Amino acid sequence: MKTYVHLRMYSHPTFNPAKNQHEHSYYAGHEPGGLSPRLGRLAIDPTVTSFVQLRELIEETEGDGGRIRKRTLFFQEFLFFAERCSNPHGYGKEDRKNYRIGVLRVGDVAEEGAAPSGYGAREMDIKLIREDVETEPIFEVVGDVLGTDFVLIPRCQLHPETGRLFDDDEEGGKK
Repeated sequence: MKTYVHLRMYSHPTFNPAKNQHEHSYYAGHEPGGLSPRLGRLAIDPTVTSFVQLRELIEETEGDGGRIRKRTLFFQEFLFFAERCSNPHGYGKEDRKNYRIGVLRVGDVAEEGAAPSGYGAREMDIKLIREDVETEPIFEVVGDVLGTDFVLIPRCQLHPETGRLFDDDEEGGKK
C-alpha cells in the first residue's frame, strides 16, 4: 500500500558570535542550519521499499519521456545545502555530497498546537538509520511510517569517530 513520506534536511547551526543568535532558522541570512521544514514528499510502499530504493527516489527521476535519468530538484537543493552548511569536523569536499538518512517521528515530538506540517519537531529527536539495515524494507526497520519524516543529513555533520549526530544519540535500527 502506497503512503506518502516527507523529506527534510538538517545541519548543525552555524555559531557566529558576531551575529544575533536568536535568528535561528533553516536559513538565517545566508547561513543554513537547523532542521528544515518539510521540503519534499514521496509515495512509497514501506513494506517493500528499502532505504536503498528510497535513496534512488530521492536522488533521481526520469526525464525526456523516460530516456534519461537526472537529479531531482530536491536532491539538487540538498547538494547545494550540503556544500554551504557548517563543517564542524573538517570533512573533505566529497564527504559533503554523501548523506545519512535519519527518522523524525513528528507525531511524538510536535508541540501542542503545532501545525500538521510537522513544525515543532526538534533536532534532538532525529534517529540515524544504521547503514547495515538500509537494504531491508523501511517498515521492518522503523515500523509504521505514518507521522514519520525522513531527514537527509550531510555526512560532514556526523562525528568522524562515533558516526553520531549528537553526543547522546543512538542509531535507529530494528523496531
